[in-house]
Amino acid sequence: MMRFIIVVLTVALAAACSDNGDSGQPTDGGLTPIDVSLGDEMSDGTLVSLISPDEFTVRAGQEVTFNLSNDGPVPHNMRNAGTDDVYNTEDDFLVGPEILFPGDTAIVKWTIPSEAGKLVFRCDFHLNTATITVQ
Repeated sequence: MMRFIIVVLTVALAAACSDNGDSGQPTDGGLTPIDVSLGDEMSDGTLVSLISPDEFTVRAGQEVTFNLSNDGPVPHNMRNAGTDDVYNTEDDFLVGPEILFPGDTAIVKWTIPSEAGKLVFRCDFHLNTATITVQ
């Protein structure tokens, strides 16, 4: 099981989005790490948690390296609901450690499922989401 916090996946999850963020082009995965940022920002005096980039594309069956970091002031994680699309069941997939505390980083390798589709990840603490499109 792996989890990650909303701070840095090598292709743009925090404030900066790269070609793997919004371009719709699949990442090279294991060859090119995906930086994911699990963090927070202030919006109208309220702390808002973010996964950045919140959308990117990968190739089915490829191995992807995620560089995760928590640059925010609160803990985060990143969970996929698995094939049943229900969170907190046996087929969930956690990216990285159970919890990324402020300042924590993790490098996680994961083989993307071989079926095309969408994988939605969320932070269990803040319920914000990120979508991985599998091609």
